[in-house]
Amino acid sequence: MGSSVESECSRRERLLMLLLSSDSPLTPREIAEELDLSERDVYRDIEHVARSLRARSGGSMWVEVLPPQCLSCGFVFSRRPWARKSRCPRCKSTHISPPRIRVGRR
Repeated sequence: MGSSVESECSRRERLLMLLLSSDSPLTPREIAEELDLSERDVYRDIEHVARSLRARSGGSMWVEVLPPQCLSCGFVFSRRPWARKSRCPRCKSTHISPPRIRVGRR
């Protein structure tokens, strides 16, 4: 964090800056660690950040959530990607990737 510009920004502004500066999708845990937040705060703030980004950019940028996926059979949890998944409904495996978040651009 370190810079005075970042310390003057709100939590949501720091989240948005991190997403805009990242070249690859980030998991909620990676975001939380980078910004020194709880994962719960990341989940809570991401919807607001998504609305703000779309409005500020006139629809040319948006927050995209890549849904969790079972690492055993490949099942994609397309419904409610933010809900924590405990096991795969298809193969019952508990080896599930977390959702990944990135900024989409036109």
